Amino acid sequence: MRNFAIHLWRTLAGHDDAVALRTPGDPGDPVQELTFKAWSRQIHRLAVGLMEKGLKPGDCVGMVAQNCTDWITFAAAVWVAGGCVVPLVPGRERRETLRCLARSGCDWIVVRDRDGLDHIRGQAANLPEHLQWVLLDATGAPSAPNVHTLTAIGEAGHYRERRGGEKELAKRMFEQPLEQPVLVLFAPEPGDDPHGAFFTGPQAMGLLQGLSEDLLLEPGDRLAVILSQGWLHAFLMTFATLMAGASVASAPSLGTLIKQLHALSPTHLLTGPAFLQAQATRWQQRLEKAPEFLKKMTQEPAEASIFSLSRTLGALGAGAAERVLGEPIRKDLGDSLRAIFVVEGHLSDEVHQVLGRMDISLLGLHGYPECGITHMERAGAARRNSVGRPLQGVACKIQGAKTSEPGEILIKSSSLFQGYWDEQGPRQLVQGWLHTGERGHIEEGFLFLEREASAHEEDQAQEEE
Repeated sequence: MRNFAIHLWRTLAGHDDAVALRTPGDPGDPVQELTFKAWSRQIHRLAVGLMEKGLKPGDCVGMVAQNCTDWITFAAAVWVAGGCVVPLVPGRERRETLRCLARSGCDWIVVRDRDGLDHIRGQAANLPEHLQWVLLDATGAPSAPNVHTLTAIGEAGHYRERRGGEKELAKRMFEQPLEQPVLVLFAPEPGDDPHGAFFTGPQAMGLLQGLSEDLLLEPGDRLAVILSQGWLHAFLMTFATLMAGASVASAPSLGTLIKQLHALSPTHLLTGPAFLQAQATRWQQRLEKAPEFLKKMTQEPAEASIFSLSRTLGALGAGAAERVLGEPIRKDLGDSLRAIFVVEGHLSDEVHQVLGRMDISLLGLHGYPECGITHMERAGAARRNSVGRPLQGVACKIQGAKTSEPGEILIKSSSLFQGYWDEQGPRQLVQGWLHTGERGHIEEGFLFLEREASAHEEDQAQEEE
């Protein structure tokens, strides 16, 4: 690998006419698709525009905008231009975000729109004057030398490309140091004392390349990203999918993406447990309103105690359950969905049962800011409520524990972080092993996280007893 920028560029551009990004259009309009060839041109133009606007090699760029394809394109352009990407979860408390930006030394800050800019700057707007702001949505953008829009950066890149900008970018890409930091990852909930783990080019490429191969995606596969890009799982899965030559389906907002899932027709979905548990509640309500269920309740009063989704399904039978639940779920999630990646993996039996009936695999995954995604389940190789086996290049053990005994989770990886940006952080690295501070146990290579049962789960367990 010459360096991160060149390797990334060659990998993405090498997929040519395959579809890279899918975005829903207006209601009733077809899904918009962008090929890798056309997307690479956008990345190139933005990278030249960033050079023209003053982005220097090694500059840290804080990405505080919501999930959208422009976010993905801009992050790739920052890398190509030699910058360091710092993805942050949008919508966090302002003080948390400011601490993350300050501690990672971000001179550039990317927000969604004018509201996002005002939120970060605050009413007094008393942040350092040297900061450069980028608005992905130009609506209402203030006129100021240090405030840029995505459109303006693209126009600057187009102008500069015709005046030697391509050669300048190629020279910068070629000269980027191999060990230059290119990525800083914070915890999803950084708190009042955040510490960003930073990765050099080879380490970041190891994270993405290894994950890309472990995903086992096929040509034409499409990953829908449900969660904010700032969440490390979504961020890494997005670029690993693109490096594999598969498509990423995204939208300007989470609500739009959920409503348009059927049109986007993903084969894979990335989400957290809360989203699926909320869907399970909707499924239960839908079943209880179904004529077949009401008829069953009238005919067999003994079934009036039915309360769980799984027992309701059993009472209805396969045919009725498919009509009142299976078909609507496919309409919501898309007919092509084969697998759902679930961060931390733990879901209720009801969710497993419903989606299992539809041949949709639920695959757990887990990771840390210091080493990216470390564990993932694969279709046909999963255990209920596990987060999977280690990815390639990752080793995992439980400190001082024998087989299946719980203890602290220790991780060793070929792509472990270089260190914390501000030198010290919450986790210790001892003899190459990262002490995560989390507890779990391992069964047949599968990692199970130790967690406290929710009140709902405790009530359910007592009733079963």
